[in-house]
Amino acid sequence: MVSVVIHAGCYKTATSTIQAIAQKNRERFLADFGVLYPATGARANQGIADADSIAHHLLFHAAKSASVAGADDSSFTTNRTKLIAEARKSRAARVFVSTELLSFAPEPIKDRFLRYCEGLSDDVTIVYAVRRPDEMIDSMNNQMLRAGRGRTRSRDLVDYRADIEQWHARLGVGRVKVLYFAKNRYEGYIRRMFGAVGVDVARPGVITEVYANAPMSVTGHVVRTMIFDRLKAGNVEIDRALRHELNLALAPIEAAVAASPKLVTLGHDDRVRILERNREDLEAIKPWLSEDDREALEAEFRQGLEGPHPPSNLDAPASLGKDDLAAIYRGLVASPFLRGLLAKD
Repeated sequence: MVSVVIHAGCYKTATSTIQAIAQKNRERFLADFGVLYPATGARANQGIADADSIAHHLLFHAAKSASVAGADDSSFTTNRTKLIAEARKSRAARVFVSTELLSFAPEPIKDRFLRYCEGLSDDVTIVYAVRRPDEMIDSMNNQMLRAGRGRTRSRDLVDYRADIEQWHARLGVGRVKVLYFAKNRYEGYIRRMFGAVGVDVARPGVITEVYANAPMSVTGHVVRTMIFDRLKAGNVEIDRALRHELNLALAPIEAAVAASPKLVTLGHDDRVRILERNREDLEAIKPWLSEDDREALEAEFRQGLEGPHPPSNLDAPASLGKDDLAAIYRGLVASPFLRGLLAKD
């Protein structure tokens, strides 16, 4: 019987990049390592130009719907049947499923998601990554603003501990592998993530030069705020499909303007407050981390308390030169999608 590895997050730990690497190397992973990255339940990540950034979010949504008592579970059942058939047809030794939407998901959804493995495998492992909490929240804020949702992360506590303990309670000792994500250890993190799946990404020919979800810059924030304000004034609903199209249409404009700093939403006091709020939970998850990852977390935690940090530039005025304004204008005019959207009353 095959084994199953579920990459269950967490958010903002290079999940889109990991998913793009898995998809770009899909045939290679199966042929060389016996690892299947299924097509069942997969869809493109929202607003990312790389068409290979594909995750199993449809599996999550079907499990979420089916987790409600009395709900129609036909979508879940169909996906499970297709997943089992795809795995058997591929003759894979291992199935690798990835969706960060499982991060912080209620326990009934986790229970239902694990039922995808019924009839497929009793050998199930969760791979889960954590990041320094203030960095995770700042990155989430950046993404929310980039999507026009506003700065919506209102809680300082990041629920890594609950996720890890809930998976551990269901799967047992040795079945939950936790990694620590830090930007200055990125390449090693990617190797260890795929190593947990049974893939050696250092092997020649494996594509790893992927960066699927860049943060928004200060100038990008100006451009997007202008667009979102115009749409809101016209009572245009920004749903998932529209948001995806907006991201694709705005990407060339953001690439054409002069480089500017990444948008930072947290100041030093914010970071210290968040770290102190999460101190106890971070201590509790250390037993799941390797010695190297524990040391990295402890070092980053100290650095987070001490600083220095880049100041928040969320409300700082942006400086746009004439070339930037010209690039923005040309980009808006060149895009039929943006022209039509902004012309709506």
